[in-house]
Amino acid sequence: MPYTFQNIRAKPAAINGLASTMVDIYQKLRRKFTVAERRHYIFCPRDLTRWVFNLLRYDFGVQSLLDCWTYESHRIFSDRLVEESNKKKFKGLVQGTLTNKWKYEPKIKGNFYASFVTGGGTAGAVDEKAGGADSFGVPKELGKEMTRVTQADFHELVKDAIRTYERDYKMLNLLLVPQILDMIAAEDRVISQPGGSLLLVGKAGVGRRATVTVAAHIHHLEVFSPKVSRSYSAKHFRADMQTLVRKAGVEDTRMLLYLEDFQIAFEEMLEAINSLLASGEIPGLFNSAELDPLLAPLKEEFQRDGSYRTVYQFFLSRVHRNVRVVLSLNPDHPRFNLRCQSNPALFTCCTVVWLGEWAKSTMRQVPRLELAQELETEGKKAQSIVELFEKMHATVKLATPLHYVGFIKKYQRLLTEKRSIKVEETKRLKAGLEKLTEASTKVDIMSKEANVKRQQLTKKNAEADGQLKTISQRMSLSAQRKQETEVLERNLKVEEAKLTEKRSKIEAELKDVQPMIEAAQKAVNGIKRDNLNEIRALRIPPQAILDVVMGVLKLLGESDCSWTNMKKFLGSPAVKNTIMEFDARRISPKTRDNVRKLLRKNAQSFDPDRIRRVNRACAPLAAWVKANIRYSDVLDNVKPLEMEKQKATHMLKEAEMRLERCKREKIDLEEEVKRLNQNFRKTTEEAQVLKIELSKTEGILKSAQSLIGKLSGERDRWQNQVAELQAGLEKIPLNALLAAGCITYLGGFAEDEREAKLKEWNQMGHLGEFDFVKFMSKESEILQFKADGLPGDILSIQNALIIQNPTQTPFIIDPNTQATKWLRKELGKSTSVEVVMQQEQRFVNALELSVRFGKTLIVLEVDEIEPILVPVLRKDLTRQGPRWVVQVGEKTLDYNEKFRLFLVTRSASAYLTADLSALVTEVNFAITRSGLEGQLLGITLNKEKPELEAKKSKLLKEEEDMKIQIAGLEQSLLSELASSEGDILENKALIDSLNKTKKQALVISDALVKSKQIGQDLDNQRDVYRPIARAGSNLFFTIDQLKAVNNMYQYSLTSFLQLFRANLETKVAGDPNDLKKRIRTLCRSLLVSTVEYVLSSLFKADRLMFGMHIVHGMFKRQFQKGEWEFFTGEMVMPTGLDIESLPGWTNQLSKRQKATFAHLLSAFPSLAQSLDIGNSGWGSFMENPRCESGEFPAEKAGSISAFQKVLVIKCLRSDRLLEATNQFACKMIGKKSLSPPPMEMELLFQRASKSTPILFTATAGADPSREIEEYALAKVGKAKFQQLAMGSGQGEKALELVQEAARSGGMVLLKNLHLVTTWLPNLEKLLKSLGPTAHDDFRVWLTTEPHGNFPSILLQQSLKVSFEAPPGIRENLLRTYSTWSPAYISQGSKLRARLLFCLAWFHAIMQERRTYVPQGWTKFYEFSSADLRSGADIIDEITGNVSQADRIPWRTLLGLLKNAIYGGRIDSEHDSKTLEVYLGKFFSAKQVSSPSRDKLARVVTIPDSNDHKAFVR
Repeated sequence: MPYTFQNIRAKPAAINGLASTMVDIYQKLRRKFTVAERRHYIFCPRDLTRWVFNLLRYDFGVQSLLDCWTYESHRIFSDRLVEESNKKKFKGLVQGTLTNKWKYEPKIKGNFYASFVTGGGTAGAVDEKAGGADSFGVPKELGKEMTRVTQADFHELVKDAIRTYERDYKMLNLLLVPQILDMIAAEDRVISQPGGSLLLVGKAGVGRRATVTVAAHIHHLEVFSPKVSRSYSAKHFRADMQTLVRKAGVEDTRMLLYLEDFQIAFEEMLEAINSLLASGEIPGLFNSAELDPLLAPLKEEFQRDGSYRTVYQFFLSRVHRNVRVVLSLNPDHPRFNLRCQSNPALFTCCTVVWLGEWAKSTMRQVPRLELAQELETEGKKAQSIVELFEKMHATVKLATPLHYVGFIKKYQRLLTEKRSIKVEETKRLKAGLEKLTEASTKVDIMSKEANVKRQQLTKKNAEADGQLKTISQRMSLSAQRKQETEVLERNLKVEEAKLTEKRSKIEAELKDVQPMIEAAQKAVNGIKRDNLNEIRALRIPPQAILDVVMGVLKLLGESDCSWTNMKKFLGSPAVKNTIMEFDARRISPKTRDNVRKLLRKNAQSFDPDRIRRVNRACAPLAAWVKANIRYSDVLDNVKPLEMEKQKATHMLKEAEMRLERCKREKIDLEEEVKRLNQNFRKTTEEAQVLKIELSKTEGILKSAQSLIGKLSGERDRWQNQVAELQAGLEKIPLNALLAAGCITYLGGFAEDEREAKLKEWNQMGHLGEFDFVKFMSKESEILQFKADGLPGDILSIQNALIIQNPTQTPFIIDPNTQATKWLRKELGKSTSVEVVMQQEQRFVNALELSVRFGKTLIVLEVDEIEPILVPVLRKDLTRQGPRWVVQVGEKTLDYNEKFRLFLVTRSASAYLTADLSALVTEVNFAITRSGLEGQLLGITLNKEKPELEAKKSKLLKEEEDMKIQIAGLEQSLLSELASSEGDILENKALIDSLNKTKKQALVISDALVKSKQIGQDLDNQRDVYRPIARAGSNLFFTIDQLKAVNNMYQYSLTSFLQLFRANLETKVAGDPNDLKKRIRTLCRSLLVSTVEYVLSSLFKADRLMFGMHIVHGMFKRQFQKGEWEFFTGEMVMPTGLDIESLPGWTNQLSKRQKATFAHLLSAFPSLAQSLDIGNSGWGSFMENPRCESGEFPAEKAGSISAFQKVLVIKCLRSDRLLEATNQFACKMIGKKSLSPPPMEMELLFQRASKSTPILFTATAGADPSREIEEYALAKVGKAKFQQLAMGSGQGEKALELVQEAARSGGMVLLKNLHLVTTWLPNLEKLLKSLGPTAHDDFRVWLTTEPHGNFPSILLQQSLKVSFEAPPGIRENLLRTYSTWSPAYISQGSKLRARLLFCLAWFHAIMQERRTYVPQGWTKFYEFSSADLRSGADIIDEITGNVSQADRIPWRTLLGLLKNAIYGGRIDSEHDSKTLEVYLGKFFSAKQVSSPSRDKLARVVTIPDSNDHKAFVR
């Protein structure tokens, strides 16, 4: 029997038992779910208290206590759990406890508890403003009583609430599946409590915002959400919070504050919310001056209440009661955990509802609801399609319910669209086939009818011959009468000619004046009503106006020419029609004379120029008066001619009457002939009918048989196409599913990832082959894409189709900007396109205008999505009467359905937070190997064989046109057949048209075949150059992998293309027609130039790694299977290797070395055989100090590859591995060294450009600033050179310096960029925008230390140079002398030059010893170029007046170098002694005397010269 409240109250033991059960469950819960699993699994006694107090909201008189108890436990504890498995564990824990202790099975499945259900089963709101308790005795501060309701009833209640909300506000598009209903119930339980707050954690699209909106609407809560613009600041947030608190505390309005991830513009917002949740107030929200007027309206209510000590406490109590805070956060957001840790009230003061993702049952219910109509037609396949939806979605990492809904809707659109296309094509083909079948049947019938008619015609001809003589006699008489009629007709023509001559004379008279009349009428017709009203408005009109209007009235026969009558006339609605329809023949001579007098008397009034100045409307009237007077005169002159014309016309009519009588007589005679020869005529007519019918039938048969024969090929093809289309119709549902999946999920995937995912989906559904491009487009569309500039690789084409059919706003990752150019051209065909960068000030204005007026907007440089875009991206439209509006920042704008938005970024590493990535369809145009190969091939051909590329482009265009024509002609054939009416065999025009169309199709088909042959020949010629393109593509992707080693090693495709184009200018000695040799040379030179370009930006520690990486990437044939893995240590060493059997010469190896060598021999048997390890020469090899340069002591050493020798040295002589590896890499690449050429500032200046900054990546202790400054001062002078050390607050100043330098052609040095990595995108965007307009001499120099967050785009855009102590003494010396100009060396004595060389040598050794810490130095000392410059300055000072070595103050020099410059960095006594030894060795009179008595090294002698070349030769 269910326990009721009365049962429990009557049994104290039961109360204790229930309390014990609650504590038991609580303790088990804490042990099972800990913070080690999830950070928010923090369960405390407060939860037990909530559990108890919330039970007071239930009526146990009508509801089972244990059911309510169970429901509350799930709401408090289970809603917080993340994994579905954990929820099941908790459910089992509660049910097991109830079963064991209370012998009770909860009955809550299929039921909900809601606060808005009244006793009558209808929704109602909570009145929290009244105090006391409700009808059940529940205190109001606990919230309204919770009532049990079935799922079906709850569904209807929520459905009604949604209907009313959508009618008044906006569409929610909420599917009421059980999980959504459960969410609404959970939210209703919390926000129905005074001050109840929620933390909703879930992925985008799970339904948080919509369900909260419904719950708030049910409870009549005013939803408040910050309107975040791009300038939203703490000041705006404070104002928003003041508005919220004022409404809740002063106006006593129940508010719901809803906050999402994208609205958290700064972390202080959450801190304020945390305070509001924890204490009911936000510290510092109101100052004292604001607080007094705020609280003034509450004093009376405060006094009436009497429960609070101060008005402020009363105010806070209202705020606490009226404000509900709902935070909607995404667990995948990178700051989610940090935000929750920093603001503990989010967990302690909010009811946590972890929504996560939809359950599997929901995932399958959603497509059933959305696609009910579509699935109904699929029959048994419906269930498998629904399951595929869920399975495909589950395979995509970070996919959200929002993606899933978009997936379903895209499937629905594609299915409808593709199915209708297939059905229409099938219908058209079947209609054509039916017509052809019908024609074939009729041809057979007509052939039989034609044979019968031939026999009948022969018989009728014989009968007609016998009656021919009699007929001839009567026909002779009829011919006589006919002759007479012809004579009359000739006479009639003569009379007509005379009449025409008279008419021409009259028309000649009227010819000149008629155009004048027409022109005047046209001008009158153009008079506007406003101009006439303007004349009528004149109280005293000018005389000219009176004269003109008087002339008009007189011509029209008006005698009253007063101004009153004139105004009446001008005001008539038909005034212009009256004038236009006036016939000049009505002018009497008297009227004409009167008007002519007026014209003579007031001629100036009718002058065109004068009257036009007086009034524009009167000028046409004046011209009309004059034209009609002249026309009347002409009519008077031609009056005699008119009379002659009338007379001639009368005579002509009499002649016609005579001719008519003759014709009637002729007809009578012919009728008589007919009566006399009735039998003959009947026979002749029958014979003629037979002949015509036979001729017609034979003609139709001939044309039809020819056409059917010609269309036999089409008939067979159309039948096959119908069969294919019908089979395709069955595949469309599953193909549409794959296509929708590609569009929704795979746009951001790389090419290989897409293929793998499609293969996985295919295997799930056993779908067979699927081609996304063919399914989504036609060949003509793809050809047009390429013609518009889209790269031809498959990835780019797929991306273009995704952009055309997105589920959300496209977010296009386009590092090379090629896709952006194509997009602008593609969109520009149908609409005007607005392009704006997100960082521009006009961005917000452009967005607002585009939304309002339905423009297409492309937003560039979208490295992150600004909050202002979010309402637009998710089309958060609100109803305002008949209009739909959207919130854009602080403005509410009308939303135009034609508005389209495209977001573009060049950053391949652009990151969108989880909540924002779900709002866009990501499309990644990262270059692919095949795409780059095609691009490089095109560049090569444009340089080497431009005519080939031109021919290929022309041929592709011709083929495209011909394919379009072929398709058009075939469609024309089908359309003409399908739309033909009646008997097709009797429609000669149709048959002729079909024949013509078929003939054209055959001609084009033949041309297309020939075109394909020519295209194949051209492709063969183009493929000769493909090796260089393939090598270039492979090379670029090989160096692109370096960013995995160091974030600073990133290179743009643009820079690589510049290298590639420059490489094509390489001249090859020998026969210019030897293409193979040229291609080999180009491949080799491209490799060398690219390696040198990259080496200049690498730190010396990574150069050997780079060399081996390049060799492995470019020369894979040099590595046999497993060798590279052995070299890199990826090959696992097996156990149980036999090292005892190794020869005796290996005894000097360590045990580890022996095992490695044994592993080599066992892994590569052929190498082991070639090594001949029993050879006695291996002992000498082991002792050879340069074993990598000598020959291997093996009989078959020639069969050992260069890399295999490196592997042997790795095992046997690891001390020589670096040198061996270096030699191998240099040999394969074709360089003597892996060191870059010496850095020359002038060369860097020339290689860079106004839009390409020079970026120095320096190591600790290395600073190129001094060298840059010296070069810039010499190049542009002090006035045009600015430098700035970057740090906090320096961003704006740096941008100003860059802008000024761009205008003036100066140079800017920005130092320490690693300190301001978050600001660097601003610099990059500025440089990009300044590029086209900047001065040609403008350069930006940048210095930084390596940093993992350095922006990729700026790295790729820059000319990068690593700056550190060069590897090796020689390279260090070359670096030093590249900074010392020839003028600097020669400006002093030879003694000075020799001392400087000693200093450079000493500096190189000091830096080189750092490579061998702790042997070289005990620690890494930051010996830098500043030390070198200081030493050089001292040498300049002490050698100014000294010409002999023994007169140099050596003690002073050594003391400064030891104690101040180099020694000042040293803090080890051992290192100080080392420094002292080197100083004594290199700085002495013996070293710098001429000739030198000591050498710096075995082969190094100091030149006796002050010529720069003598030191660097």
